[in-house]
Amino acid sequence: MEDPSFTGRGRRRQTRKSVLWAERTAKLFISIGGIGTILAVSLIFFFLLWVITPLFRQAVIGEMSAVAARDTAVQESSERERSEIVGLGLGPSGRLAWSLAADGRFEVRSLDSGALMHEQTLAAFEGGPAPSAIAMTPERRRLALGFPDGQVVLGEIVVRQTFLSDAEEKELAPELQALQPGQASPSGAAILERTPTGQLRRIEIAAELEPGVRPAGEVAIQAVDVSELPSGVVFGSLDVEGGLYISTLCERYNFMTDETIVEALSVQLPYEPDAMLGTPPFLSLDDLGYRLFLGWADGRVVHYRVDATDGGVVEEVVDMVEDGGVELLSLTPLLGKGTLIAVDSAGGVSAWFTSRAQPGERPKLVRAHELPGPVGERVTAVVTSPRSRVIALGTESGSVQLIQVTAESELAYLRGVLDAPIDQLAISDRQDEILALAGGQLARMELDIGYPEASLASLFLPVWYEGYPGPAHAWQSTSSSDDFEPKLGLTPLVFGTLKATFYSMIFGAPLALLAAIFSSEYLKGRVRSTVKAVLELMATLPSVVLGFLAATLIAPMVQDLLPGVLAMFLGLPFMLLLGAHLWQLLPRHLGLRWSGWQRLVTMGLAVLLSLPLSGALAPILERLFFAGDVEAWLDGRAGTGATGWLFLFLPLSVVAVALLFGRVLQARLRHLIAGRSNSTQAWLELAKFLGASSMVLGLAWGLSLLFNNGLGWDPRGGFIGSYDQRNALVVGFVMGFAIIPIIYTLAEDAFTSVPGHLREASLGAGATPWQTAVRVIIPTAMSGLFSALMIGLGRAVGETMIVLMATGGTAIMDWNMFNGFRTLSANIATELPEAVKAGAHYRVLFLAGFVLFVMTFILNTLAEVVRQRFRKRAFQL
Repeated sequence: MEDPSFTGRGRRRQTRKSVLWAERTAKLFISIGGIGTILAVSLIFFFLLWVITPLFRQAVIGEMSAVAARDTAVQESSERERSEIVGLGLGPSGRLAWSLAADGRFEVRSLDSGALMHEQTLAAFEGGPAPSAIAMTPERRRLALGFPDGQVVLGEIVVRQTFLSDAEEKELAPELQALQPGQASPSGAAILERTPTGQLRRIEIAAELEPGVRPAGEVAIQAVDVSELPSGVVFGSLDVEGGLYISTLCERYNFMTDETIVEALSVQLPYEPDAMLGTPPFLSLDDLGYRLFLGWADGRVVHYRVDATDGGVVEEVVDMVEDGGVELLSLTPLLGKGTLIAVDSAGGVSAWFTSRAQPGERPKLVRAHELPGPVGERVTAVVTSPRSRVIALGTESGSVQLIQVTAESELAYLRGVLDAPIDQLAISDRQDEILALAGGQLARMELDIGYPEASLASLFLPVWYEGYPGPAHAWQSTSSSDDFEPKLGLTPLVFGTLKATFYSMIFGAPLALLAAIFSSEYLKGRVRSTVKAVLELMATLPSVVLGFLAATLIAPMVQDLLPGVLAMFLGLPFMLLLGAHLWQLLPRHLGLRWSGWQRLVTMGLAVLLSLPLSGALAPILERLFFAGDVEAWLDGRAGTGATGWLFLFLPLSVVAVALLFGRVLQARLRHLIAGRSNSTQAWLELAKFLGASSMVLGLAWGLSLLFNNGLGWDPRGGFIGSYDQRNALVVGFVMGFAIIPIIYTLAEDAFTSVPGHLREASLGAGATPWQTAVRVIIPTAMSGLFSALMIGLGRAVGETMIVLMATGGTAIMDWNMFNGFRTLSANIATELPEAVKAGAHYRVLFLAGFVLFVMTFILNTLAEVVRQRFRKRAFQL
C-alpha cells in the first residue's frame, strides 16, 4: 500500500519543480525581452547617428588636373589679340568648359583633352564692334552685352543634351560606338558620352543671342546687368552720357509687316556723373528688377529704387568699406541676386541685402554677414555657386577658398592651386567640380561639398536670413524658387514640441490626477470600477481620429464660440466648487447614503449646467471685458490689456487666497465654526467660498489694473495674441484628452497600492478623506504619480497626428495660446516623404528625430532618478 505522506511529499516536490521551471522560463523570456529592447533602442540611436553624421563633416577637395586653356596654335598666333576672360563655366557632366572673353569671344573646350570644340563671336552684327560691357546672372545662364552703338543684346548660354537612337549610333565611327560606360570622346562641336545605362549622350554648349534693343538711343554702354524674372528678362544699363536705366523687354506685333518688334520699356534713374569718382565699375540689378546698385572703388554704393509714382529714386547711399585706403574690389550678386558679396582689398568679405528694420519701413542695405575671407591676401576672382549660397574666392597667390554665406563658415581652403593669380573660377551645377583659370592654365578639381547649409550654428542659433530684419530662428526647407535660401533651424521645432507638451499637460495632468484621487478615495465598489473602465476606454481612440475631430469640428466650434469657451474657464470650476458646497447642505444621512453614483451624477449635472451658464455670460463678458469683439481685442484693435492680465493673474490669485485662508484665517474660521450644527457649518463654508471667490477676482483685477494702467504693460503679444483657428488651445484640449487615460490609470494604481493601514490610521485619527489623500496618500504614492506624469509627458512629446492636423503647422516661436506651431514629430511626418534621399533636408529631418530621441531619453532618465528618490522616501513610511 502506497504511503500517503510519501505521495504528498512527492507531489509537493513536483509542484516546486514546476514552479521553479516556470520561474526560470519566465526569467529567461523577460531577460531576452529586456535585452532585445535595449538592443533595439541602441540600434535606433546608432542608425540616427549614422544618418546625421555626414551633416557635420568638412568639404573635401579631391584630385586636381590641369589642362591647356587655349590651343598652342592659337596661343602662338599674332593675328588677333586675346582679351581678358570675363566668364567661365562648366558643362553638366564636367567634360566641357566654356569661357567668355571681354571682346565677346565665346569658346567651348574639352576638359579631357583641352581641345577647342566650339568658338563664336558675340557681336551685335557679324564683324561688328566688340562689347563694351558684359554681365551674366549668378547661375551663368543669362548674359547681357552692351555695345558702343547703344545696343544691349541679351542672350542665353544653352546646354543641349540629346540621346542618340540605335540608328544614329550605328552611323557613328567604330571608335565612338565602342565607348564604354563613363567614357567620352569629342564629336565635332560636341561631346559623346556613354551613360551608365549604356546610352550615348551628345552634349554641346552654345550661346544664343536675341535681337538687340537700345535703352536710350545710340549712346555707348558702359555697364550692364541682367536679371531673369518669371515674367521675362529685365536689364539695367549705364551709358557714357550718364543715362542710367532699368529696362524691360516687350514685344509688339506689326500687323502691316507681319513682324514682331522687340523694344525696351525703360525707366530712367537719377544719376549725375562725378569726375572725381569716375565711371562706377560695379552695377547690379536685383532679382525683381526694381532695385539697382551702383558701386565705386572707394566703397560707396548708391541704392536706387523704381517707384510706381515717382519713377526712379535714390533710396540711400551706403559705404561698404569702412577703413580708409581700402578699395572695393568686387560687388558680386549671390544666387537669386538678393544678396551682394562685397570684397575689399584688405581681404574682407561681407554679404549685404535689403531689409526692413521695422514693419512699414523701406528696405535698406545692411551688412548681414561678415565672412571669413582670405586674411592678408588680395582676392582676384569671385564666383557664386549656381545651386546654393556657396561662393568661391581666388587669390593672388593662386589659392581657392570656399565659403557658405548663410552659415558664415569656411568650407575649404586649397593653397597653391595654380602658380599665378586666379583670373576666373567656376563651380559646376552639381557642385562636384571647381574650375580655376590663371595665366592661360585651367585647374580642374573634384569637390565633395557636403552639407554646408546645415551647421550647428545654423541649426540651433539665430541666423540672419535674406530679407529678415535681423537674426532669427526659422524653419522653411523648400520653396518653388531655385534660388531659395534654406532655413533649417531646429529651434522653432523644439519650441513647438515644448509648447504642445506644456499646454496639453496643463489641461490633461490636473484633470487626470484629480480624477484618480476622486475614484480611489471617494468611489467604492462597482461605481469605481465602471468609472475606471470608461476612462481607460478613452485610450483606445486613435490619435488620427482625435486629430480629425480637432481640425474639422472642435477648432471651428471654438472659434465660433470663443467668448463662451473663455467664460467656461471661469464657469466650470466655479460651478463644480459651488456644487460641492451645496452638497454639504444636504442632511448628513442623505449625504452619506448618496455618496456613490448619486454624487457622480450630481457632478455631471454641475458640469452640464456650467455650459449654458457660460453661454449666457459670454455676451456680457465680451461686452464688458473685450470691447464687444474678442478677436479684435486679441489683435490689439480694441480695448485694453487689463482683461488679459485678469485671466493671467487668476491662477496666481487663487494660490494667494488659498494660502491666506490656509495659514492666516483658517484657525479663526475653525474656532468660529466649532460647536455649531452641520447645516450651520455648511452655510458658513459656502459663505467662505463665495467670499474667497470674490477676493480672487478682486485681487486679479487689482493686479491687472496695476500692470496695465500703472506700468503700461500690455500682455497681448505674449501668452495671448492674435487668434488663429488651429492653435495651442485646441491642441491642449484634444491632446490633453489623449493623455488623461494614461496618467489616470497609472496614478489610480499608485493610489490603490498605498497600504491600507496608512489610510485607516489617518481616518481613525479624525482626518477627512481629502486631508488623508493630500497628506498621507499622495506623499506615499509620489513615485508612482511622478512616473504617471512622465509617461504622459512622453506621450505628449511624441504625439504626431493630433498636432499635425490640429495646428497650422507654422514653425514660429510664440507662446500665444491662440496661435499655431510645428513640432518635431509633425515636421518629420510632413516632410520626410518628399525629402530627397541623402540630401541635406533628408538628413536634417533625421537629426530632428535624433533630437526628439535625446529629449525623451533625458526626460526619462531624470524621471527615473526622481522616482527612485520618492520611492526611497515611501519605503521609509
